[in-house]
Amino acid sequence: MNDLTTKLNDLLSKVSLIDIIRDYVKVVPRGGEKYGAHCPFHKDGTEKNPSMSVDNSKGLYYCFACNAKGNALSFLREKAGMNFKQSVEFLGKRFSVDISGFFSRTASSGIRDRLLQANSLAVKIYGKYLLAKDEASAYRYPVAVDYLKRRGIPLSIVRDFKIGYAPPRWNALSLSLKHMGVRDDTLVAAGLSRDKSGRVFDRFIDRIMFPIINEHSETIAFGGRSIDGREPKYLNSPETAVFRKKRTLYGINVAKEAIQERNEVLILEGYIDVIAAHRMGVRHAVGTLGTAFTEEHVRTIRRYTNNIVLGFDNDAAGLKAALSAINVVAQESADAHRWRSDNGANDRSAFSISIFRLDGAKDIDEYFLHHSREEFDALYAQKKLWYDFLIDRYIAEYGADAGSKRRIIYAMFDSLKHLNRHPIVYNEIIRHMAQRLSMDDERAIRTEFEQFMRGAKPSAYTPEAVKEKQKNGNPEERELLLILAFNPRLIPDAARAVAAEEFENAVYREIYFRILAIEGNTATPESLLAAVGHEGLTRRVNALSATRMYTEDPQAKLNECLTAFKNRRLSAMSADVKSRLSSGAYDLKNVNDLDAVVRLMSEKERINKERIGLT
Repeated sequence: MNDLTTKLNDLLSKVSLIDIIRDYVKVVPRGGEKYGAHCPFHKDGTEKNPSMSVDNSKGLYYCFACNAKGNALSFLREKAGMNFKQSVEFLGKRFSVDISGFFSRTASSGIRDRLLQANSLAVKIYGKYLLAKDEASAYRYPVAVDYLKRRGIPLSIVRDFKIGYAPPRWNALSLSLKHMGVRDDTLVAAGLSRDKSGRVFDRFIDRIMFPIINEHSETIAFGGRSIDGREPKYLNSPETAVFRKKRTLYGINVAKEAIQERNEVLILEGYIDVIAAHRMGVRHAVGTLGTAFTEEHVRTIRRYTNNIVLGFDNDAAGLKAALSAINVVAQESADAHRWRSDNGANDRSAFSISIFRLDGAKDIDEYFLHHSREEFDALYAQKKLWYDFLIDRYIAEYGADAGSKRRIIYAMFDSLKHLNRHPIVYNEIIRHMAQRLSMDDERAIRTEFEQFMRGAKPSAYTPEAVKEKQKNGNPEERELLLILAFNPRLIPDAARAVAAEEFENAVYREIYFRILAIEGNTATPESLLAAVGHEGLTRRVNALSATRMYTEDPQAKLNECLTAFKNRRLSAMSADVKSRLSSGAYDLKNVNDLDAVVRLMSEKERINKERIGLT
């Protein structure tokens, strides 16, 4: 037996496992050192007889339902997300066991400790700057306090999230930390300061400071929000030895207990949205930090719940982020199901993912400016499982005719492919797809999916008109580009009416994006083509240059194109409303559901009137 094993056995012999488990779930004495516990690794709260058995004398636990088993170290790893070193330090402190000399002191561990200490001191300093008062009891920096008041952030939230302020001085924090013994190289390594020609300057100046704190209550980084309009609006710490954006969820330290209690997590984007949610009592919300939702995020969440709700911003970027996150979680779910199959366990690692979309607001912060918590709860209850959300999205985008249904199916296959290793799951979703799309032959869809996974193309099911549109784009997209190429002065009119994200053809979208960057009042057709730099567009314009079709009454031609784009938008909106009304998600005996249906009916009528007005 080696030295480390001996030390571990000695530590575990002095640990009371049941005291640790009791922090998370209810335990029931069964005589002597034997206990029962409601297993925290799967839904066990409704069982009359707790499924987890704990032998405190041996320091071991075992769940008869999900096969979770181990000792104090494995419990802290699985439930609290602690690594080996953190678990040992926690147990040593909790049970007064001397662990000095347990770990060899490495250079990397020394750097980590110095960075965490510097960040911890910075939190206190920023906090004091925010709430510091002068002799007349006025705030020393009222502009920072006024900003928080305008955003509706109360003092209780300031304390929970340890919000602070970096004053408008170039070395306020650096000087304070150096007086406390923090070295310049540590300040720079922690991302708190910058080194310019041997002089150290604060990274954050005149910003509201949001400490980024991990699930172990360690401050690992900061986000700073400008309050005077300067760019960048948000400035994050650089990645360091203790901070990796793709692993970090903002607010997890505050939210983790609510997430466990509710058995669900709401994923938002950014600091302000998370704070807005917590301000209104939505305590199970956390946020990503300007990065895509990653596998590392999913693995962190797994320690607390298997139920994920995505609440990304209600715009094109938010939709893109949601679609990306769905695929990430689908991949992780596939891995979880494979784990379940290999280990014979229950569903402790399988994920449920839903999408929550706001009506009438870009994000939650904006939503709560005009709506109550009760309205939010009614809307939140309408969240959809990810595959229902995708079906609704594709119906709105493609329509619901026979040819469109094939497009929807193959679009869905792109997400289902991550689940191909667990046929029970994708078969259930395919069955649901067939019901939603009113398609009788569920077996045929399953066969097509299996062919899709082998690399077969959907050509046999793609109508010629659809294939032509996929290749060449919608006619209105092509026409709009040609009108603007011949008449650059019309660019501002087009920019006000059509966003680049509305183009379905990726090449046309890129061309239009470049055109929008051009000053339309001063550009000529020649200078526009040179600036856009796309050979295909140039060839097309040159081929048509002998005609007058794009130079005779160009305003009228532009208006026709813009009308086509608007009609396309209204068609998608109409399909979305119809889908929601027919989804069966509303109980008309419920007042909130009835109100929601009335609003949808009014929206449907408004859209129809607007479409009639276009004809």
